[in-house]
Amino acid sequence: MIASDLALRGVEVPYSVTVNNALKLYLSSIGNKVNGIDLQFKEFNLADIEGSAYLSACRSAAAAHIADPNTVVVLGPALGYGECAKELLPRLNSATGGPLLTISHELADPGFTLPWLSGEPGVYRPTGTPNFARVIPSDAVLPSAAISYATETLKARRVFVITDAAGAGDPALAALEKAAAAAGVEIVGRERWGTDSTRTDPLFTRMKTARPDLVYVLGPLASSSTEILAGKRSALGSGTDAAKLVTDVTFASTAAATAPDLAEGVIVPIAGLGGADLFSQNGPGRRFAADYKARYGTDLTEGGALYAVLALQAAVKAIAASDGTRAGVNRAVFGATALTIPASESITGRAVTINPATGDVISNDVSIMQISSGSFKQIGKATVDLGKG
Repeated sequence: MIASDLALRGVEVPYSVTVNNALKLYLSSIGNKVNGIDLQFKEFNLADIEGSAYLSACRSAAAAHIADPNTVVVLGPALGYGECAKELLPRLNSATGGPLLTISHELADPGFTLPWLSGEPGVYRPTGTPNFARVIPSDAVLPSAAISYATETLKARRVFVITDAAGAGDPALAALEKAAAAAGVEIVGRERWGTDSTRTDPLFTRMKTARPDLVYVLGPLASSSTEILAGKRSALGSGTDAAKLVTDVTFASTAAATAPDLAEGVIVPIAGLGGADLFSQNGPGRRFAADYKARYGTDLTEGGALYAVLALQAAVKAIAASDGTRAGVNRAVFGATALTIPASESITGRAVTINPATGDVISNDVSIMQISSGSFKQIGKATVDLGKG
């Protein structure tokens, strides 16, 4: 049994239905079998309700997976369900006969696979054996991708960094510092938002003095996006030659909604390939989209659906390489040999190898997006190769 964990209530239903339909279409295309093994598929609901009901649904899904001895792989959770994953993963890691392999197509929180915040990733692996993998990059590679793009395309050499006062952005800052050093980029300022008594004026005075050609905002600072962007504009100007600001998708989306003029031009690295690459002419994504429309009568434009199919391809390969038990399926990913989906088979057209030491993909495709007229527009891409570790 392959289980799909998505939100089947609320505003996310259309997306979840699209993803699950894509998964069923792929299974149908391989005859719902691998190596003579019947591949059953079942949808589970994680809900979209914040608070206790939301986490209760996640715990209930975990319990259902564990209770069904036929369930050997869980697909999910999706983007935005990090708190849910914190409930799911330790339980699935301790499943009877397991660990129970879990593969996400969107969840990019670094701590599920890497040392990030305190106790991570060990807290999600009580057995000591990893069981969470993903087929997209983790957010840990985004600073490196952004620096690569900034140096090669923007010719940036001086970076000013703003992080949160609580330190949630510190691991990303460490990744940024490492990438900057490797690229010969100087970090000309490191500031913690909210630590000055007057908060903004001293920080932006120092920013102006530092003369950066790139500003990078790290940590959960979306609620201060308007203030940060206004201060940056005051310090460095707003012309086409002014320093660009790089940040995360939450910060950028908040700014685009609340202060579109200030948000214009903000750069955002996002894990995975963009739609133009995924649905390129004559590519496997385009052909799959045609099959999807023939089956369901609607266009397939969600890149996330293709990455969900990629996660399913990894799951099917793991089942094929295993003895059929939960432990065996998990070992097919986290054993001595790395699981690889060659480019000729991959729904994205890109070869994917999962590092058995972490569960992360080794070659990481990152799309470089920019806010333009309130929307995200792809302006480039970068690939970060982490090696086999």
